[in-house]
Amino acid sequence: MSNVLADNIRFLRRGLGLNQSDFAAKVGGGQPNVSKWEAGTFVPSGDSLAAMAKLAGVSFETFKTEPLGTVTPQADQPVARS
Repeated sequence: MSNVLADNIRFLRRGLGLNQSDFAAKVGGGQPNVSKWEAGTFVPSGDSLAAMAKLAGVSFETFKTEPLGTVTPQADQPVARS
């Protein structure tokens, strides 16, 4: 998994003010998976990635490839705060 994706997952979770368990409940999966996603050792499912992109207010592709701190969210979408 790319470091950009792992960094975006961590950035989004922290920006939403959620612990790993609460974040997992929002996007699917469990706390151990979130830990692995953030470490870059496990790739989230497509459904989980889509949920994360929606929470970040960006496209699926943008969430996977562009650092969240450098993109502009889509209109009417929530934005993660750091």
